[in-house]
Amino acid sequence: MYEIYAQFAPEYDALVTHEDYQGQLKDTLHSLYDITNKDVVEFGVGTGRVTAMLVEKARHITCCDRSPHMLAYAQQKLQAYADKLAFVQRDNLELNRVEGQVDCVIEGWSFGHTVLDHPDTMDDVIDHLVAACASLVRPGGVVILIETMGTMVEDPAPPLAELAHFYARLRDQHGFAEHVIRTDYAFADDEEAAKIMGFFFGEEMREQILTTRQAIIKEYTGVWIKTIT
Repeated sequence: MYEIYAQFAPEYDALVTHEDYQGQLKDTLHSLYDITNKDVVEFGVGTGRVTAMLVEKARHITCCDRSPHMLAYAQQKLQAYADKLAFVQRDNLELNRVEGQVDCVIEGWSFGHTVLDHPDTMDDVIDHLVAACASLVRPGGVVILIETMGTMVEDPAPPLAELAHFYARLRDQHGFAEHVIRTDYAFADDEEAAKIMGFFFGEEMREQILTTRQAIIKEYTGVWIKTIT
């Protein structure tokens, strides 16, 4: 997965541009918080999918990612909004190196990887990420975390026990409100679905898609939000 983030931005972008074909995530984000004329810091920007949902209404977005390859792709893809965007190479554990304060800190499918990378200090990492995000937000602003609740599954659930622990800690220790939505993928046919999904999720998913001949792949996403007082 990290190899993909480091070297395969176009292939990754092909995946995420087929995701959430009904626009549920964008609608949810804008219903939870009015981003109009707000300053934003986004972590785990990737190829800019979430950025694109916010940039038209936001005043400015600082886009952070550990991968310079992903940042370069996102910058090119979003060049029409260059005057509203800044791109910064930054690991999630370096949140405290971001200067200034904003109205909204947001991340998508990124903090979960950071938590999984530190199994022996998981709670400390979670608490650090939340505290660092909160320190960047002006009073009345929000922290929004977007993470997986399962791909190609019938019902929403954290796909790993470690992620279940992460999500529970967000709710129970840090007071985040949880919202679960459908973000299904849509492809032209099952062969396209198998090729693109298999590249990221692996051979088992590729074979399952071909066997079941699915062009619509069910997915659930969790959105956790907290207002900073």
